Order: sequence, then structure tokens, then C-alpha cells
Amino acid sequence: MRAALRDYCAPRGTACSLALRSGTHKSVLSEWMRKPGARMSLDQLLDICAADGLELADLLQGRVVRPVGAGGMAPTRPRCRANNVDHDAIRAALQAALVDGRSVSEVAKELRVDLSTLLRVDRDLYVAVRNAAADRRAQEEERRHLAAIDQVENMARALVHQRKRLTHRNVRSLGNGSFMPSGVEAAVFGVMRFGLGDRSARLPATATRLGPRYIRRIHEAIARLRAEAEGDQLQLHLDPG
Repeated sequence: MRAALRDYCAPRGTACSLALRSGTHKSVLSEWMRKPGARMSLDQLLDICAADGLELADLLQGRVVRPVGAGGMAPTRPRCRANNVDHDAIRAALQAALVDGRSVSEVAKELRVDLSTLLRVDRDLYVAVRNAAADRRAQEEERRHLAAIDQVENMARALVHQRKRLTHRNVRSLGNGSFMPSGVEAAVFGVMRFGLGDRSARLPATATRLGPRYIRRIHEAIARLRAEAEGDQLQLHLDPG
């Protein structure tokens, strides 16, 4: 079918004229004829056949036969129109995003453009907004991890003073509820139990996602708890990386 249409459009200017008459973009038609992996919708094929009076069944079988005396028809499918991009508005929105802390995705959604358009208009501003969003996410993650470590340390300290083990059941007795298994608090809780020498504790697999920096902070909390605890406890080594 592609070969037949290429032969049909072989005379100079035929492809451009056919695209214009059928309401198809010239680039879409030429790419479809050149690339085997390119696709064209049935609506577009119907418009091409209607524009030059071709039979769709013949075209699908690789035969392009134009009936004698057949007149062309105007395409019924409206041609796609691309709105002009306001470069100044995009630059202003990216500059504002640096101030009010929005991401490039939010800017693109507001302006109704894609990310590639933002990148093409001003690469430097795009990268600056993207990096600023990444920094904010990293800071938020750090605050969340440090808050989890402080929360578990305070609960462990309360249980130490009550001469109770650091278990989920005893934590619930403090009125703090239970941790989500996939949450940061659960990972910190498991590392804290393991470091305090609980023989029944197992180092959680999620602890590997905490990173050396937060493991060291948990070690510091464990050292403070050991200094406050009474009696001997079995110390199990936990390499911070």
C-alpha cells in the first residue's frame, strides 16, 4: 500500500497537492510513505481516497486505480491546528515558578503546553526550575527522615525509663499507634531495635534505603539511649556504610 501510494505521488508536487486536498499535513503523509513503522489513521486514508476519487479497498491491497471521470471530494475531518507558543509568557511563568516554588510540570499544565516546549523556549530557566524542585523534594525528605528518627528515639526513651522492650506492642501502649510497614518510621524502628540488642529483632530490608547519613544519626540516638539505660544489654554491630 505504501509503495503504491509512493508511485502514485512520484510526479513532482503530487504529494504536496494530495496532502493539501485531503487536509493532511505534508510531513505526516511523507513520513508515512517513507517509514514502515509510521501509522496513519483510517480517517486520514478515507480523506486521501475521497480527495482523488480512489477506492479504499484497492488502496489497502496495494492498487491505486483512479476511476475515469471521478471527481474529488472535500475532506470531512477538520485539520489539526497548532496554537502559536507565547515565548514571553513561558519565560515569565518559569521565572515566577522559581519564586513561588512550582515545578515545570505545573507550569506546563497551567500554560497547556508540554515539557519539551518549555525546554525548547528557555533551557536555562527550565533546568533552574527543575533543579529547584528537586532541592525542595530532597529537603522535604530530609525533614521527614529526621522527624522519624526523633519520634522513634523519644518513644524508645519512654520505654527505657519504664524498663520495657522496644516492641510494636509496647509502642502502642504509649498511645502512638503502629507504623506503616513501608514507612520511614518502621525502618527506623527496626534499626533502633536491632542496634539496642533485641535478640528477636531483625534488620529490616527497608533500612538499606535510608542511606549512611541517616544510619549514623540512628547510631547517635542509640548511643544516647544506651547511656540512659540501666543494666547490660547485648550490643549488635550495625555498619553505617
